[in-house]
Amino acid sequence: AVGRVISLERTGAAAILVVEPPAAIERYLVAKGSIAVDGISLTVAARRDGTFEVALIPETLAVTGLGTRGAGDRVNLEVDLIGRYVAEALGRRLAPPESRVTRELLERHGFVAREVAS
Repeated sequence: AVGRVISLERTGAAAILVVEPPAAIERYLVAKGSIAVDGISLTVAARRDGTFEVALIPETLAVTGLGTRGAGDRVNLEVDLIGRYVAEALGRRLAPPESRVTRELLERHGFVAREVAS
């Protein structure tokens, strides 16, 4: 996905990068979870309303282009693959059951339809 940089806040030799992700991947972002920003694997330091933060150590700032990012810049985002698998599995497991009662549904659950003579 592609996100938008909200800010790069310098804190001494380190920095906090604040990014607005697209809504489609927000559910996969968890504090202390993994996120790749422009191909650089980082840890989500915090989540706020519609944004997430990553801490950038001096080494990351020195050897990547993340230290040159500013408000409005676009960044490529990749969410943690395991997190996506877990969300998908839980989504299927927690999905509401089919609400329409049909003959096929009843038969699939062991009910047998018999004709009643009048």
